[in-house]
Amino acid sequence: MIFIYALKNKYENKIVLFFKLFISVYAVWFVSQKDFNLIIPEKDTLLLFLILIVFSLINWWLEIKKWQFLARNVQNIDFKTALKQSLIGFSLASITPNRIGEYGAKAVFYPKQERKKILSLNFIGNTTQLLSTLFFGLLSILFLFFFKKAEFFRVAVLTDNQYFYLFFVLFFSLIFFLFIFKKFNYPDILDKTVFYKSLVFSVARYLIFSTQFFLLYIFWYSHTNLLLVLMAIYLSYFLSSLLPVFIFTDWAIKGSISLWVFTKLGLMSSIVLEIVGFMWIFNFLIPFFAGIVLLWFLKIVSK
Repeated sequence: MIFIYALKNKYENKIVLFFKLFISVYAVWFVSQKDFNLIIPEKDTLLLFLILIVFSLINWWLEIKKWQFLARNVQNIDFKTALKQSLIGFSLASITPNRIGEYGAKAVFYPKQERKKILSLNFIGNTTQLLSTLFFGLLSILFLFFFKKAEFFRVAVLTDNQYFYLFFVLFFSLIFFLFIFKKFNYPDILDKTVFYKSLVFSVARYLIFSTQFFLLYIFWYSHTNLLLVLMAIYLSYFLSSLLPVFIFTDWAIKGSISLWVFTKLGLMSSIVLEIVGFMWIFNFLIPFFAGIVLLWFLKIVSK
């Protein structure tokens, strides 16, 4: 038994090293293949980067604080520890569909007997974020449907069939969510207070990155119906959340969907890809590489 245990430790270290090398090399290869081709405006460049930096920092601060709050139900961790776990989890989630890799990444920071609770807590965090997206998506659909003939729009709107499809998709998304939620085996530690506080963090985070999109849009093109722009953003995020994609392809998917939504609503769509691209770099690419760096300092808890 001692021999088997020693052999296990020997190969475990090599496997972890290979895993770290694979993730790092894959990250560098992916970025080298990406043709960003983003145009930085000549005027008000400082304002552009101020919006990108400030809102991206708040976005990630809220995400880290949410995980710090959730993880404290198992182990009392400080902000620095929550930051490390969140960024590493995010980096590993980037190469798996629907952030599956994040569950395992965060679990290895905790003893085996606590990992089931950590998986549940991470599920709560992701679920409340999805609920926020569904709620604001429903808000945008209802608003666009009931006010589609209002004079203050004076733009093209979706057809009745398209609204029907959106309601249909939203309805079955909620049914699927409730089914998964009931089937999930929650430990006793996950009470309603934990869920509601996580939801508050998620809503705040949603408002931050959707406002960032909104401000960047009016930065490029301010002469438009601002309320309609906000509804278009909510609808774009809602549709994007329904697709099981890799986070690495998130930019292309969100860009394509946002382009379709803005075009259908008669809004200026030529700047949408620029906005999504800049937000992807600041909210995804920079945290991703930060997580890759921290990954090399990852120590797996085996007991």
